[in-house]
Amino acid sequence: MECFSAILWILRIVIILLLREIQYLRKRLASYEKNSSNSHKPPSQDDHWKRRHKPPRGASGRKPGGQKGHPGNVRAMALPSQISQTIHHKPQSCKHCGLSFSESHESLPVEKRQVWEVPEIKLSVIEHVFYRTTCSCGHKDRFDVPEWMYSGTGENLQVLIAYLTVE
Repeated sequence: MECFSAILWILRIVIILLLREIQYLRKRLASYEKNSSNSHKPPSQDDHWKRRHKPPRGASGRKPGGQKGHPGNVRAMALPSQISQTIHHKPQSCKHCGLSFSESHESLPVEKRQVWEVPEIKLSVIEHVFYRTTCSCGHKDRFDVPEWMYSGTGENLQVLIAYLTVE
């Protein structure tokens, strides 16, 4: 039950964040002038004096796509010390004849792929208990609840929410 309420709590926060983003995007969208290139309006309804005419580009003589000698943009492989987990994918049977493979069959690594993943977020609920103590003079003292605690979110969660809401 506690896990369900924690998940529900996280989902509420996500919904609030998504609603804020929708509101921001709607404001941004409203600021754009509508024409046939950014809305459903037909070109015949465009203001002709506002149309932008791009000069036609001449043929460059090159094939489309990356050219020979072009350095590719590929994420560098992580060092072995940075790898958290390795999963080996070996075929279980022959695709040609259907024979099941055993440990005696030789398997050689032919390709490596690295997937970057964020660890699962596990909610940590911290209970704060406040006490009232009676002094020998009869006065009852109580520790005041800090202002930030009324939101019900800890410092780390507040930082995460702030990070996710930044434009």
